[in-house]
Amino acid sequence: MARRRHTQPHHNKTEDVLQQLRKLRDTPLSNIGDTLESDLNFVASAIQAGSANPSVLVAVVREIEEILQILPDSFGDRFWFDAQMIYEFQQSWNGDTQRLSGTVLPKTGKTWGHESVFVTSTSANERIKSINLIHLPGQDKLSDVDLLTYPFICHELAHNLFYFDDTEFVVRFRGALDNYLGNLRLRGIADQGGAKAKSLKLIQEIDDLWSPTLNHKNWAHEMAMDITALWACGPAYLAAFQDEIEEQSKNPYLIEQRHPPYAVRARALFIASQKLGWASVNT
Repeated sequence: MARRRHTQPHHNKTEDVLQQLRKLRDTPLSNIGDTLESDLNFVASAIQAGSANPSVLVAVVREIEEILQILPDSFGDRFWFDAQMIYEFQQSWNGDTQRLSGTVLPKTGKTWGHESVFVTSTSANERIKSINLIHLPGQDKLSDVDLLTYPFICHELAHNLFYFDDTEFVVRFRGALDNYLGNLRLRGIADQGGAKAKSLKLIQEIDDLWSPTLNHKNWAHEMAMDITALWACGPAYLAAFQDEIEEQSKNPYLIEQRHPPYAVRARALFIASQKLGWASVNT
């Protein structure tokens, strides 16, 4: 009886996940559903045959649940419009070499964003795959499409681009940041007492905010996404950014861990536009 009480809830959870995956068969995500269902059945069969530990099934079910939580659940005309827009950017940016993840889906919601989950393949011959979402503001209807804001797709796709490989960026930025912080430490080498403590605290805060991290939730990556989008879209990105910061609800000086203040981003975009030769362009 103890064994039965232990395994039954997990069995029910597996069945629930299978039912959710089967609901994807009549959607544009049918391939994802079929692949995940196949992986789940493979693991379940391996456990039944005694060649895999039951804990593997628990991990796979949890992984699939995370994927199901982020997948789009509406597939109207806007979904197809956004999917085609993303696909065209993928084709253009990839060129002859894959630079973006293979699966990038649109999902409408409250605001712009990028989200990824990783799928551990059950085959030793396959690499770990990822499913990526570009979040777009509004509802899944064509009347909510505002093309003037769509340069932000390039900002979100830049996250995907850097997730795919951001080694060079991290190494270069980390080196420049270390040099800058090193100069700050030298300037404060003679400080004593409260002045020294304040100086060290400021240096640590700068390091915490700007240090590149794997999850991109830092000022360095967000600034890099802005510059990449500017390079890809030109003045159209400047116009979209200007529209964004002109909303009265936006605080241009708000400091948070993930995004630099709009005032800092605007300054960086202005400098970058000068370097790209767009200083005289009116937006």
